[in-house]
Amino acid sequence: MLHTASPGTHGAIMKAMESWLQSLVQQTLDRTGALPTVDDYIVSRRDNSGLKILFSLIRCENGFLSPPP
Repeated sequence: MLHTASPGTHGAIMKAMESWLQSLVQQTLDRTGALPTVDDYIVSRRDNSGLKILFSLIRCENGFLSPPP
């Protein structure tokens, strides 16, 4: 699917995957130190749930154009 995606869609998927991986690293670091605030935890959960990746893939599959990253 990524082979046929437009550059904007491909960039959106890659940006979502990078954000997801960064949130997993941050989650691991948070386990070794102080607890995050509630607001930081909510942002982290949004990123490490993987929904941004899913939404990007749905846009790609349905042929919607994604803005460039």
